Amino acid sequence: MTNLGYLLLSLVVVKADFDQNYDTSVVIVLNHSFGKTADVFSPRENITVKNVKGNHFVPTQKPIREEELKQIKDNYEDGTYYLEARAIVGDKEFGPFRTSLPICLLYDSNLSHKLKVHWSLSSVVGITIHAEECICSEFQERTLAHFKTKIEHTFSDSSIQPDTSSFIQRMEQEKIAKQQGEGKDNRGFFAKYWMYIIPVVVFFMISGAGQEAQASSS
Repeated sequence: MTNLGYLLLSLVVVKADFDQNYDTSVVIVLNHSFGKTADVFSPRENITVKNVKGNHFVPTQKPIREEELKQIKDNYEDGTYYLEARAIVGDKEFGPFRTSLPICLLYDSNLSHKLKVHWSLSSVVGITIHAEECICSEFQERTLAHFKTKIEHTFSDSSIQPDTSSFIQRMEQEKIAKQQGEGKDNRGFFAKYWMYIIPVVVFFMISGAGQEAQASSS
């Protein structure tokens, strides 16, 4: 069998196993920190998603503590909300993954946000936080009772993968460094991320060639 034949066979086998790979539950362990730097993380809560194939999941969450709400209000102007997340799937643990967003976005969204869980086959390769509100306004007193989290999942079903985990983490690390006012990298996007972009291009070229070969043989 040719190399292309082995490639096509592997893609078919992986596609057939897609539902099995993602027919699982995951426990997301969250710690968080408030302020200009992420010096100390404290426990936030654990979220159990019983079936990740459901994709959108809104868990019931415990009330926010008074000291946490005070930190959010005190750091509204120029603070950052830092989240450290680990994913437990069966007997395997993935992470920790660090992600962040400006506190003002979280506050103005009434603590509503999305957590995107990025999957590659049966492994979690990243967890990122995204605010519902896109701009910050002037501070206004709000009555906030608890975090409002929506869990979303993104899936990659091919065994031939670029290093998406490292790319996601590097993007998050640079975002955190920028928010903390650390040294700025003035290089262009391609100059900074060429080692991630090229494998993605090659991956899609191979996938496209495989699909054309499969179509011509059918």
